[in-house]
Amino acid sequence: MPSSRNGNEIGIVFVTTSDGSFPKSGSVRKQIRRQAMSKAASERKQRGNYNQANAGQYPEQILSAKLNDASQDNVPKQVVPVVTRAVPRPMTATGYERMRIDYSFDVLDLSALTSFYIGEPASQALKAKPNRLSSLMKCHQWSYFSYVPSHYGYSKCLDDAIHCIAVRVRKYVGTAEKTPDDAVVRHYQVALRTLQECLDDPVRRLDPGVLCAIEILAIYELLDFPSVQQAQCRTHVAGASALIRLRGPRRFQTEFEKALLLALVPSIFTEAMLWGAPCFLEEDDWSAVLSSAILEHTTFSDCSKIRISLLRHTALVPRLVNDVRAAVYSPNDVGVDGLARLVERVNVIRTALQTWRRCHDSLSLSTAQNLSKTDRMYQQSRGIEAIGIYLESMIFLNRISAALQPQIGCELEDETRQHVSDLFDLEYNARMKVPRASLCFAVKLVVAKATLETELDWIHAYKEAAQNRATPLCTIPWPVFERWAKLKGFRGEMKAKE
Repeated sequence: MPSSRNGNEIGIVFVTTSDGSFPKSGSVRKQIRRQAMSKAASERKQRGNYNQANAGQYPEQILSAKLNDASQDNVPKQVVPVVTRAVPRPMTATGYERMRIDYSFDVLDLSALTSFYIGEPASQALKAKPNRLSSLMKCHQWSYFSYVPSHYGYSKCLDDAIHCIAVRVRKYVGTAEKTPDDAVVRHYQVALRTLQECLDDPVRRLDPGVLCAIEILAIYELLDFPSVQQAQCRTHVAGASALIRLRGPRRFQTEFEKALLLALVPSIFTEAMLWGAPCFLEEDDWSAVLSSAILEHTTFSDCSKIRISLLRHTALVPRLVNDVRAAVYSPNDVGVDGLARLVERVNVIRTALQTWRRCHDSLSLSTAQNLSKTDRMYQQSRGIEAIGIYLESMIFLNRISAALQPQIGCELEDETRQHVSDLFDLEYNARMKVPRASLCFAVKLVVAKATLETELDWIHAYKEAAQNRATPLCTIPWPVFERWAKLKGFRGEMKAKE
């Protein structure tokens, strides 16, 4: 408490703070501040800049130097910063920074929503747990979104798509005041109208910003939890795939363009599998584009050498699955020689993927020792996704190999069952550690469940082939093969076997 020597003279002030509180008296607090700053104030008075603006807080470019005469106190001359004009107003945020402020949104937070199949399985996974979106937005990784800020403001089509996804995301996370549904729909309508105008222009539609806008709008549909517009989602994916082919491999030169392509590879692959069509990425020119997208300083990201090597191998699988399906449907048209060639193609890809797995595991072990805990967790998450792609592809290859060689089908089925089990275990262990796991594994689990459900059918077909002493190269019954195809989501035209 304060005390004084007499009523007119203020003496030493004692402050009791045993209760952890500050003095409540304003006059006492003022005395404490004055005493604490007395030495600093005395020094500033000697320098001659007492009661002046604190020049140390001003930008250097608005200060000038002035010699200070202090000859009376025999103080040597020194340079003192003096404000020569008023402090400028803060710079106004423009472009992408202005958008971030207006929408309370950063597109970099969406990087985890790329590089997986954008379709019904992933959308259903998000719909089941909408709060998962908040965790996904904290999971940053390399993607085409890394290049979006530098392209903002140069393409109205891209800008409108960014505004559209911003209000969609803001509806679920980030702000206490949710965006009204009609505002979200209006932004979407504007984005679609601008996109259509660009697509109608033979020059503007080749701009990478248009492709980026389509991919962003596909994510918009993915996040439409209440209605889950799957047809719209697939329309955007199909449109982006068609635009990629229209642009051609020669127009994918910049890192931004290659990142856009890599983000869509899983969707292109899955759509080809679902519709029984070849994946155009298997072509030599497109394979060269994938190889050119490798960034040497990365080890396990989407643009790493090990990841792109996997994508190049798996791009061959859709055509092979479709060719085997045609052979099972009409084995007489293919002949024994045709079946032998198919078996050889399957074995080549299976061997290549098994070699890739060994290289991946070796690389993981050799690099994990020198990584920080954060980098090690990132490596594990990316490795889990890559192994998931590998296991899915091996399930496809084992099944079609058994379809052409039912006499060794039981042996292949045992291996297939192990791959399915590994896939389920991988997804279960990654569920809590990797926020993206539910999205990346959604369509893979569909394939795994379809394979398990049809296992007895295939085993029965293998045993019949052994009892009938079938030739080494023959096909499994068409109904058995086609039931598996339907359960795993095949959408191609179903023909009744004659």
